[in-house]
Amino acid sequence: ASEGEPFGGHCLYGLYEVAHPIVIGDTAQAIVYVGNAMIDKEKAKDRIRKVCAYTGINPDALTEELSQCEVLSSPDELFRIAELVADYLLWLYRHAPKHTSKQNRLVSLMKNHADEMFKTEINLSKLAETYNRNEKYMGRLFKKSVGMSFAEYKQEKRLELAESLLVSGNDRIIDIALECGFNNISYFNRSFHKKYGSTPTEYRRRKSVRKPKKSVKK
Repeated sequence: ASEGEPFGGHCLYGLYEVAHPIVIGDTAQAIVYVGNAMIDKEKAKDRIRKVCAYTGINPDALTEELSQCEVLSSPDELFRIAELVADYLLWLYRHAPKHTSKQNRLVSLMKNHADEMFKTEINLSKLAETYNRNEKYMGRLFKKSVGMSFAEYKQEKRLELAESLLVSGNDRIIDIALECGFNNISYFNRSFHKKYGSTPTEYRRRKSVRKPKKSVKK
């Protein structure tokens, strides 16, 4: 396995096993094991009898367990299975998103939380407790990577959803505010105006005027 080549052989009890190293660079990072198969059932029984004679264990129970094992004419199939699994794991590794540092991984996790839970009261204090990190450190790291604070990023997600709901539906402004995580309608109106240049009511009216009217066929 140290040279990166797959190898196989019989275990103590006569079962055949294959080990296929997964090599990344020049180092074996993992090993795929495939086994629990017999190439020769009689030889397997003979091995069990010899081992049990040496250890003093009753061979009958072990011999009975052989019925649960796959019987193969050659080990080639085990090598093919191990190769397929190893190739698939290598493919997953090569196509997985690459993170350049632990810091980037932490920022990615924080963004995922904000993207999925921006309607809730999720904040840096709770995330710091979850990941056992310093809250101020996480805040500085997030702002440096994303360009805004965690609270600002979460606010952006809320306002973007609110804008979409205003244009695409007829829900009341207060219902949209609550749906997007705003508990104060006045604060929602101010925040929306700051981002989009008009109040939610004005924004909806302006957008609805610009929508092309559907022609009615007579």
